Amino acid sequence: SSDGDCLRAERAAYLARRGDSTTAESELSALRLSGLHIRSAAISSWINFAEGMQFHCNGMDRAASEKWQRSRAIADSGGLKYLSSLVSSWFFFLNYTCASIPLMKEDLQRCLILRAELNDQAKSRLALTIAQCFHVYGDVQSAKRWYTLSRLRALAYGDDVMLSALMHNMA
Repeated sequence: SSDGDCLRAERAAYLARRGDSTTAESELSALRLSGLHIRSAAISSWINFAEGMQFHCNGMDRAASEKWQRSRAIADSGGLKYLSSLVSSWFFFLNYTCASIPLMKEDLQRCLILRAELNDQAKSRLALTIAQCFHVYGDVQSAKRWYTLSRLRALAYGDDVMLSALMHNMA
């Protein structure tokens, strides 16, 4: 089913974040071989998101950005606002790590416009990045509030990888 294949691609993105790129690639290869992504904007967008995550987690941010741009463009053209907002939350983080303030602002604005579409994963990623910004600029009290929000959303989503990132960044 289309929903099942979207979940498989979402799982591949999770596996890439967890560091299991071999299993993630195997899952994505199987999805590509099925050919369903040709007829489904959702599957195609999820595959591009997961491939971008693999690149990002392997330190290849330029390639990740290209895949995520494709994922977001497909999501936007297919009216998949929840997926577009998820990709934007990861772009917000990517641009934070690259210290690209104008792009961070653009992605944060996209997330705010699509805030009703943000799922727990996107909210957790977004909140963690905002917390990191406050932390870097010395406002630890504000950072704590955003860390708490990130933790609550990661727990709601069952995202152990995000919780690990959260603990690393709070230290």
